[in-house]
Formats: sequence, C-alpha cells, structure tokens
Amino acid sequence: MQGNYGSGARLVQPYLVTNLWHSFSHTSRVMLNQDPVSTPNESTSLEVGLGISTTLNQRVGLYALASHTNDLDSGHQQDYAGSLGLRLNW
Repeated sequence: MQGNYGSGARLVQPYLVTNLWHSFSHTSRVMLNQDPVSTPNESTSLEVGLGISTTLNQRVGLYALASHTNDLDSGHQQDYAGSLGLRLNW
C-alpha cells in the first residue's frame, strides 16, 4: 500500500510492506569432531514494515524503512530491521 503527497520535485511517498515468508522442511547437519548434530527446520513468518520515500529534487531522493518479522509457528524467532538510503538519478 502506498500514498503520494506533494507534487513536482517534492514528492513524499509513505508505504506499508507485508510479506509472508515460508521455509520448507529440511534438516541442517553439522559435524562437531566426529559427532553429527542435526536440526530440523521449517517455519512460516510474517513481516510488517513502514517506509517513506521522498524526493529532494529531480536527481536526489531519500528513503527509510523499518520492519518487524515474527515466527508464526512458535514465536521463538523475531527480527527487527531498518534501512536508510540515498537515491541518485543521472
């Protein structure tokens, strides 16, 4: 979901990000000395984030995004992420 505010070179675009992530069933295996250690993996997670993008002029823009991902299967895994950036057009 995205909105547009302003006009011309001063355009501000807030947006909402949602992602449903699923990793299919597999087993990770690691050897510690001569002992194998196996871990079964499968999960479904939901990511929700808010972002904003703005143009400073016709060539320069800024953006920011903050998101949170939560494991829907067990709640044992959570992730917080953010990004800031500068966009240059030439």
